[in-house]
Amino acid sequence: MAAQHLPPDYECGFCASRTESMIDPRELPCQHVFCLSCIEGYYNQHGSVTCPTCGEVYETLNFEELQKVETEDGKSDLDTLYCTAYGCQGQIAICFCITCGDKFCTEHQKLHTALYKESHMEIDIEVYRKSPATYTKPVCEQHKEILDRACKKCDRLICVECDVHGTDCTGIIQYYLSYYLRE
Repeated sequence: MAAQHLPPDYECGFCASRTESMIDPRELPCQHVFCLSCIEGYYNQHGSVTCPTCGEVYETLNFEELQKVETEDGKSDLDTLYCTAYGCQGQIAICFCITCGDKFCTEHQKLHTALYKESHMEIDIEVYRKSPATYTKPVCEQHKEILDRACKKCDRLICVECDVHGTDCTGIIQYYLSYYLRE
């Protein structure tokens, strides 16, 4: 079977990392792709894995046997996490801010710390890398709201604002992701 290739705009349904930030993307038997650390973290927390895209439940999984997935540029194990600060050009991230959900290079980390020292919590990027789903929830890029709904027809996550004001999704919102968003 040929390896699946992820487009650049693909997002992990657990941590919402885009393709370039996904860590060791793997394919579940239902053929949906997520970061391996997210799959393992969810399994360790719940004793099974429920696919955030289709709802399929996997009581047992051999993580190492899950098929690795390549990006369109041919990379399969994306160990490098990049700074997500506006205007940053491919600098390697050294920390993750739990409060705002951004990854920062050395330069932007200094600026972020200076601005938000008292109110934001930063962790080392290696701590984040081990289990990104522990620290992030998927957020709508347009409305900055948590993506807590999904459409079974088009496999798309949306927020409450998208649901109320409409989207270009042609399906009907089939289920809510409350099981995923539990704290």
